[in-house]
Amino acid sequence: MLISHFPVLFCMVVLGSYFDTIRAVAGQREPIILEIELRNDEQESKLVSLLIKVPFSLGFDSVGLMRETRRRIGYLKAGEEKKVPLPIYCKTNIKEGVYPIGIRAQIHPDKYDKVLKEISHKAELRVISR
Repeated sequence: MLISHFPVLFCMVVLGSYFDTIRAVAGQREPIILEIELRNDEQESKLVSLLIKVPFSLGFDSVGLMRETRRRIGYLKAGEEKKVPLPIYCKTNIKEGVYPIGIRAQIHPDKYDKVLKEISHKAELRVISR
């Protein structure tokens, strides 16, 4: 079952996300997959990268040390859509609750060192106790 989040529209690049499951269970060892979707609705290609941040109780590695990750997506051609799957792990001491995950798509002119525009989006992961 999928949880869908409303896409964010900015400069005709659409950013959205969903999880591969309804919720996480405290203490589970398997990751939850956050699927990030990008779509370029403009007539020209866009150079895009992603910056994703998770709260302290989550991580991008099984130990929970990596709480921020950057992904260079490359050029999104006109009308192209890309999906980026990211595994998110719960730390062993995670409490029940709703955890916000910040997602930012950055649009670059021709190199990744400059940012023309930024799109922000928030996904929320629900964690329940065993």
